[in-house]
Amino acid sequence: ALGQAEGKSWVWKGKVLLDEGEGTEKDLCIVQLSDGGADAVCCREFSLKNKQFVEGGFTLPECKSTIAYKDRDTLLVGTEFPGRSDSMTDSGYPRVICEWKRGTELTAAKEVYACKKQHIGAHAWVDQDHGETYEWYYTSLTFYTSEKFLRRHGHGSGEMVKLQVPDDDSPSTFGDQLLLKLRKAWQPAPSCAEFPAGTLLAFKVEEALAGDFASPKVLFQPSETRFLQRSPYTTTKNYVLLHLFDNVIDKVECWRYDATTRSWNNEGELSVGSGGGIAALDPSGVDDSSTDQFWLTTSSYNQPTTLMLADASKGVNAPTEPLKSLPAMYDASKVTVQQFFATSADGTTVPYFQCGPAAIDKPTPTLLYGYGGFEISLTPVYAATVGCAWLEHGNVYVHANIRGGGEFGPAWHQAALREKRNKAYEDFIAV
Repeated sequence: ALGQAEGKSWVWKGKVLLDEGEGTEKDLCIVQLSDGGADAVCCREFSLKNKQFVEGGFTLPECKSTIAYKDRDTLLVGTEFPGRSDSMTDSGYPRVICEWKRGTELTAAKEVYACKKQHIGAHAWVDQDHGETYEWYYTSLTFYTSEKFLRRHGHGSGEMVKLQVPDDDSPSTFGDQLLLKLRKAWQPAPSCAEFPAGTLLAFKVEEALAGDFASPKVLFQPSETRFLQRSPYTTTKNYVLLHLFDNVIDKVECWRYDATTRSWNNEGELSVGSGGGIAALDPSGVDDSSTDQFWLTTSSYNQPTTLMLADASKGVNAPTEPLKSLPAMYDASKVTVQQFFATSADGTTVPYFQCGPAAIDKPTPTLLYGYGGFEISLTPVYAATVGCAWLEHGNVYVHANIRGGGEFGPAWHQAALREKRNKAYEDFIAV
């Protein structure tokens, strides 16, 4: 309706919500719209209470902008500022971040951060996190590396500090803790051991801001078979729920944080998906400012995708509440899901999922699929087309977890890059 009224082919590109902390109403957001689906977006302030755009509110014309609320009447904006020829990087993304006050012209916005022209771009945002307020500034050096600056409101001098962490890692916060998943091996301090890629560490924020990384809490360290997934965790009010693989079987591990003693306690793995079933699990916190409930989406090759509600505070063995499931689209009564392992040309063990009859005693048509790229893992998924067109007829379908994906952490991905790309094909052939 909006596009028709304005004569535009508007495509939804997202929203930026005003978050003023726990117990506050979320009543404003910045809506991002693209004309025809281009990368550049128009930004308009929208009232969630009145269900309409704010008259005289914040607006930005079409540009590859970055935008976030600092408070109700201030935005952190990176865009093509009028009258400035140095607003954007050579890559066409914002170079300068300014504070823009409500009711003022964009030309009056005050510069607070900038990167170099040759960098990819700069962006900024504010996090309200378990009673803490954090102000983040990033410089993207490349598409895979960045410099990170952090300001913690209400503590100490409140100055913006560059975090002395690896430039290919993306830190986040959980209350007064800094969480860091390593993409490469890292020794945080001379007194510490070196932690391998895929480790998840927690630090006290005030120590990290002071450059002191000597006392990490290890929330997860990979083994030969156990690795964090690409989206490694979700959070609730008191828990960090780790999303991990154990030989490419999904697991969810629950860590409880006690803010009073500033201590972590591992409460174990969720029992969902156990008992021999092979299913993908996707946890997502409902609202980490107020509850320990989380959504849990499950999907399997022979079971439709199901949405459940769980509560981390009730223990890892507490029952989950199924809320809704997609309808069954094919007869899966004779489809059994099994996991096997092949040996690649260089001796590497390569797992794969096999769907089809439980027992196969004769040559059977088999469809083999693999990906092996961008650290993307192939996990169980309910595919109606494969079921109707292939599995219902007694055939076999195989997902091969070849190198280049993320099934065994960053190293599994890096093992099939550039001059080692042949490893992915060797794995596929072995399966």
